[in-house]
Amino acid sequence: GLGTEYVVKPFYGAISSGIRSLDVAPLIDRRFFDIHCALDDQHADDLRSVSLSFASNPRDRSEMRAGMLHALGLRARFLTHLDHQARVASGGRAS
Repeated sequence: GLGTEYVVKPFYGAISSGIRSLDVAPLIDRRFFDIHCALDDQHADDLRSVSLSFASNPRDRSEMRAGMLHALGLRARFLTHLDHQARVASGGRAS
């Protein structure tokens, strides 16, 4: 959670903005992203508070760090894949 929750608002906000700019998609197509933009800051703060109670020693902090880096790595792979798909769909032009 901590590795990804604080980036949700800018990440999903950009996706929602992109969907909105298409001007053909109904609200329901971006509702998931809009809701997460509105709620995930509080979710991130809640996870941070809970995490503090588990981070009382170096081993636990190291495990939490590993989990956050893993989550961010998955997010990076997902974005790399989306970028590749966009480039393929656009004939190789940067998206």
